[in-house]
Amino acid sequence: NASKNLRRGQLNTADLWKTGLRDETIFERRTKIDRSSITFYILIDNSGSMGDAVSVSLRKFEAARSAAAVVEEAVKSLLPCKIALFNEVYKTNHIVIKDFKTNHIDIKDFDDRQKGNFSWNSLKTITPNGSNADSVNIRIAAEELSRRREVRKVLFVLSDGLPSAYDSAEDAGREVRQAVKDARSKGIFVIPIMFGTKSFLENNFDEYQKMYEKNIISCSPQQITATLVKTFRLVLTR
Repeated sequence: NASKNLRRGQLNTADLWKTGLRDETIFERRTKIDRSSITFYILIDNSGSMGDAVSVSLRKFEAARSAAAVVEEAVKSLLPCKIALFNEVYKTNHIVIKDFKTNHIDIKDFDDRQKGNFSWNSLKTITPNGSNADSVNIRIAAEELSRRREVRKVLFVLSDGLPSAYDSAEDAGREVRQAVKDARSKGIFVIPIMFGTKSFLENNFDEYQKMYEKNIISCSPQQITATLVKTFRLVLTR
């Protein structure tokens, strides 16, 4: 609501992402940031399980994209950051992988600076469905990052589950592990953010470690915004 200090009013859903931005100076530095030195890529799982509720008022995909929205707003006019969603569905005219077809959906390009917030606005038009083939999308993101001129390139992978669009769990683990290894060989700093229920995190951490080996961040869906922002800030100020 445009008016302040009222007990009643209409909720402005276009600004809800701001609730995650409690510290408006999270990326402020005393020295000027060299835009040529670093670029970010946020890759978000958009498979069917992302539609699961984590509370009465919050679903996983809302938590993930709200976190991306906070970072998107914070780095506007500061440094390049791309945000993309991924899933595997039975559709035509997409990249074919086994019996599935890949949707790699760009919701914000590296240098987009239009009015509004791309991540938050995508909630109105793109809903979760299908399964996930993380290795395919990691390779797509890594290829895009490798063509960038910045010295430091960071890829965040937000996923709420183990890859499912493969012939077996062994195939999934092996392909993701190789995709991550290849990305790192190109000088890309890969940071996976694993989120889910407490039991999921405890039961599947070893599998994530086999795939990603290091830099794994484990959190509940409600903690995604704070976790992503904190990690962003740590990487930015290294």
